[in-house]
Amino acid sequence: MTEVLNLNFDEDVMFLQAGARTRREPVIGGRARSPRREPHTRPEEFLASKTRVSLSDTEMLLGLSKRRILELVDEGRLERVGAGHRKMFTVKSINQYLGLDV
Repeated sequence: MTEVLNLNFDEDVMFLQAGARTRREPVIGGRARSPRREPHTRPEEFLASKTRVSLSDTEMLLGLSKRRILELVDEGRLERVGAGHRKMFTVKSINQYLGLDV
């Protein structure tokens, strides 16, 4: 049986190809793009009683992807502490990144 390719082009953006069961995000340059993340509206309230936060909380607070947050750690703009699997980010470094006076 011959499979028919259904290619949809919209201003050089490829969407679905044959065999796809669900609609995916637009593919640009060969990779699916994630939807834009919005940063937390009141990070100072969220961080008030904490000294360290997890990676997922840091993603939510800054509105950045995991990859970008780890790049910031490599650049020295965020501090990650702890040992083993569950390293945490310091609230002090997050406040400095956000420019908050706390």
